[in-house]
This record gives sequence, structure tokens and C-alpha cells, in this order.
Amino acid sequence: MKTVKSRKKKPAVTMGVELESYSIDVAENRISRELHFSKRSAVEKGEQFTRDWSIGSEFNSKAFLTLREAFFLLKNSLRKYAKFRESNGETHRLTIFPVGGWIDRFSGCHIHLGLGKDGIPYDDAKKLAQCLHGHIPFLIALSANSTVWREQITKPPSSRLLRGTKKYFKITKRERFFKDHFREINFNRGNTRKPPTLELRILDSSIPEYIVACLVVCHAVTLRWLKHRSINPLTLII
Repeated sequence: MKTVKSRKKKPAVTMGVELESYSIDVAENRISRELHFSKRSAVEKGEQFTRDWSIGSEFNSKAFLTLREAFFLLKNSLRKYAKFRESNGETHRLTIFPVGGWIDRFSGCHIHLGLGKDGIPYDDAKKLAQCLHGHIPFLIALSANSTVWREQITKPPSSRLLRGTKKYFKITKRERFFKDHFREINFNRGNTRKPPTLELRILDSSIPEYIVACLVVCHAVTLRWLKHRSINPLTLII
């Protein structure tokens, strides 16, 4: 009797997104860092509308399994900012402003990558980070949109990159991998709500089309790495 060797199934690539945004006070025609939450009744399982202490409003997505799902759910979730949460009987007249820099802070976008429901172990995340590292300049170019700083249009396409690198997403050498939250690419330990992930903090845009374009690159690199784990990390994978 022949025995059939079972192949170990590769874990699904999971993707998540964090988006920081300014707020617009519609009544006063004013841009600010005031908090803006969606109505609780509109929030679906896995997504979260919360506070970022630097910029104001922040959206945390559920884990995406496909790029089609990511694109649909990102657009669907951001529309929920239009359903204002009431406070003391009054409705906040705020809406989000998807631009990287306006006053003197930066609203960025962070991508999280995992392998299945258990996330990604540190050793695997370190190897994947080496493969992703060479694509960072391309991802910056795909996502850049913060030309504004202190209410002025600037020449650089990403004032966030030039002014915030040393504090919010420190440049990391390819052979190094940190658990420090403020590195451009790092190991995010996770918490009770989400498993450990590889986090990429260099994205600049809150526009769904730009974000998904970056997810396409990250997803392709991750799939290639899963197929050839011995791949040369210096190889660019598009």
C-alpha cells in the first residue's frame, strides 16, 4: 500500500492598515487635530476608530486576506467617518483630512504583515524584512502625498519623510531588525487584540488607492519569500 506524503500548507498572508488623519471642522472651515469617531453602530468586527496622541483620529483595519478585500473594506471603512458620533446631544461636525502633513504633525499610514491568525514569529519577520527593505524607496514613491507643512505647499513631495524620519520612522540598515516601534520597519509584538506582525511605517498617504498599491508590492514580496525562503534578500521582487 502506497503512503501519500502530505504537503504542509503555507500560511495565508494577512495584511492590516493603520491610518492617521487630521480633522476638518466643517462649520468653522478649520483644519485641526480634534478627535473624530464614527458612530458605534457603524463599526464592524475587527475594525477600530481610535485616538492617535500625535495627530488626532486614527483608523485600525481588520486583517485582510486578499487585495480585493483590502481595497473594498478600506474605502468602506473610511466612509464611516461621515457618520458622526453624537456627544451631549450634539453631532460633531468634523470629517477626516487624508493628507500627510498640514499644521506641524504628520498623519501617516502603517502596514502590518502576518502569516495566518497567529501573526509572524520574530525570526521569520526578520527574514521577510530583509526582502522588503530594498523596496522601501519604491513604496515611499507610491504613497507620498504630504507636500504641505504649516499650511504652505512645499517643493518636496513628502515633507513627512524629510521632517519626521528621525523621530517617527528611523532609517534602518538592511541587516538590522528592531522591536523599536519607531523604526521604519520593525517587529510589532502585538497585543490582546492583534498577533505579532511585521510593521512598515514609511507610507505617507491616507488615500485607499495609494495604500492598496503599496499592499500589492508587500503582498508579492511576501508570497515570493514564502515560496523561496532562501532567496537573496538583496533581490528586488516586483
